[in-house]
Amino acid sequence: MEFSLSVKDLDGSHDKLQCFHDGYTLHFLTKTRNMAKQSFQYIQGKLLGKGRGNMCSYAKNVPDCNNQSLQHFVSNSPWNHRPVLDHIQRDVTEAIGDKNNGSIHVDECCFPKQGKNSVGAAPQYCGRLGKIANCQAGVFLGYTKDSHRTLIDERLYLPQSWITDKKRRR
Repeated sequence: MEFSLSVKDLDGSHDKLQCFHDGYTLHFLTKTRNMAKQSFQYIQGKLLGKGRGNMCSYAKNVPDCNNQSLQHFVSNSPWNHRPVLDHIQRDVTEAIGDKNNGSIHVDECCFPKQGKNSVGAAPQYCGRLGKIANCQAGVFLGYTKDSHRTLIDERLYLPQSWITDKKRRR
């Protein structure tokens, strides 16, 4: 997808993003840690990297950022994603919710994987590849109204081989 943005389009975008993010910072606070800065840096990295990349490339594009703190934020920090998704759902309902003209969409997406260490990875049908392959499968819930679209929930599909293997599930 290609974007046609002008400098005027981007004017104030950092401040608008910061203002939006400020409404979510409480979800990144625990009794001993504040991961709000890293969550904002992660979002910036995703946007500047056009959604692709890794923590090293995000850290190169985001001021005062390092890849280790981003990696820790994504992998080890103690914040819970469920309250964030619940908050997004409330915001979407308030901003564009419409019981007559809105619609919910459920879809799956598969992510090809090598090896057996990624949770849920197993030989299963992968729509991206059009065949059975080692992959993870995610199920996604979206909401649409007019030209507004957003994802509002997600789940990782666990194949039977993972469900019955207590050691791997742990």
